[in-house]
Amino acid sequence: MPNTNLHKNTHYLTILVLCTLCVTLIVPAVMAEPASVSIDGPTGANASDEITLDISITNTGTSSENYIGDVTLPAEWSVEEQTSDGGQWNSGDLQWLWQSVGDGDTVTPSITVSIPASETNGSYSIEAAAKTDEGTHHEDRRRDRAR
Repeated sequence: MPNTNLHKNTHYLTILVLCTLCVTLIVPAVMAEPASVSIDGPTGANASDEITLDISITNTGTSSENYIGDVTLPAEWSVEEQTSDGGQWNSGDLQWLWQSVGDGDTVTPSITVSIPASETNGSYSIEAAAKTDEGTHHEDRRRDRAR
């Protein structure tokens, strides 16, 4: 007798983790300190789930730099918890601020995000960026998220 539990309609959300890839132009008078940014999380989620996203920002420049770590979530998704790895969290702007990240050093904040119960099946984008006084630095990683 076949197992009918295997054939139940199960709906999953697809989450697209997105960090925009930027090319930094170096102007001789002003040299921007580069950064490497990555974001990692689960491969899929359901409506009403909470997922944790781990973000890494590495100062790939040759001197200490202040960074703003910026996160962009789909509309109606909310941050339930966060860790700052020594930075200051601004919940209104979904940003961390680090006053000084040494050359070669990495900060690794994380956020736990709540997906609304009313969310429909599909692909969603989450973006993380590192900003300095000289500009925004990203490493782009696109992944379809499905379970």
